[in-house]
Amino acid sequence: MQPLGMRPAPYLLSAVWMGLTAGISLADPATKYERTVSAAVGESTVIGRHSQWKMKDCSPNGLPGLKINKQPAHGAANIMVGINTIGTNRIQGQDQCRGKEMTGVILNYQPKPEFIGTDIVTYTVSMYGTSYTHTVTINVLPSEIAASERPKPPLNTAVASVDPANAVTPRTTQPVSEIAEAAASKDTTTQQAKPSALAGNRIALVIGNSAYKNVPALTNPARDADTIASSLRAVGFKTVQLRNDLTRENLTDALQSFAAEADKADWAVVYFAGHGLEVNGTNYLIPVDARLAIDRDVEFEAVPLDRVMSAVSGAKRLRLVLLDACRDNPFANQMRRSVATRSIGRGLTNVEPEAGTLVVYAAKHGQVALDGDGGNSPFVTALTKRMNTPGLEVRRLFDHVRDDVLEMTNRAQQPFSYGSLPGSEDYYFRAAATAKQP
Repeated sequence: MQPLGMRPAPYLLSAVWMGLTAGISLADPATKYERTVSAAVGESTVIGRHSQWKMKDCSPNGLPGLKINKQPAHGAANIMVGINTIGTNRIQGQDQCRGKEMTGVILNYQPKPEFIGTDIVTYTVSMYGTSYTHTVTINVLPSEIAASERPKPPLNTAVASVDPANAVTPRTTQPVSEIAEAAASKDTTTQQAKPSALAGNRIALVIGNSAYKNVPALTNPARDADTIASSLRAVGFKTVQLRNDLTRENLTDALQSFAAEADKADWAVVYFAGHGLEVNGTNYLIPVDARLAIDRDVEFEAVPLDRVMSAVSGAKRLRLVLLDACRDNPFANQMRRSVATRSIGRGLTNVEPEAGTLVVYAAKHGQVALDGDGGNSPFVTALTKRMNTPGLEVRRLFDHVRDDVLEMTNRAQQPFSYGSLPGSEDYYFRAAATAKQP
């Protein structure tokens, strides 16, 4: 097995970190490239990013064609269209293009659950009348080993090719539907995910609080958060921050940092799994270091839900808060009341978010969210299943999630959505090729 990271190669490289470290070449006179990348067990990772632009002014010059020639034996590869950022390793005369965002093709790899070892993907990129064949050897490693090699700060550098100097007629931008059709493999003997055309800057903050210090630990939140993060990466989110077992200080810092990024995003999603509590009509998320000996402590030791909704408020198109925090809460029973009339709920109470924002509870206010008998909670099991369904609009998606959870729990748990979205636009986690794009 190769060491974590990229083997030296004779052509220029760009580093990409999306749960792995990968080097990918620029356009080169040679037509065949080989490289090695590393991925974490069970995580969807990006193994290829390709864009192309005109050398004269760095403007878009159509999407490269990408075809998977050989699917991996121990996982699956799928093609999406998304936003790439032009990196720093450019050929001479292209420094002015650094940092420019441009639509391109993205190749994801998803290993089979529990697989650790070596896998191989072969694909061909076509641009400017030339085809380049890439053979990618993927070392799937235990998560703790992969995490120890993560670059700091994380990189999301695009892999791209420029319009060659001798190109007489620049290629015009292709319709997304055309590139999606061209990218689909004609080999019916190989299973291949149908390409989805996804556009826009979609970001997420995923939090799983399991290791509570002053009440019994929870089993599922960290595991559920990891599953949600992997699913969001798989459907093409540009940035997914996974944070587990946050103290109040760390939770506040994470939300503040995310809010700054949300101001530049089209979609902003926050998922929280852990304990939540309603006190006197206000909802709070409970950090792992909370004590909550008396009801007034909640204002100093917990984080109000309003702060979470504020963190996503800057996104231009979709603001989504997912709360798997309606568990039977041990803090409610141990807290003393400073005022006899102050109410303390067993979970979260209903909310009224601003227009354009959805807040989804894993269990309707007053109900308890179940952890389930499998690896994930019923809510996460249903959500990740529906999230990966191409062409399922967000409003319908959560209708299906509700029905799935009701069925799995014998109607003991009902997810509930609060808020509304503009009727003039549809939203998709994984869009069908012919659907309106987020």
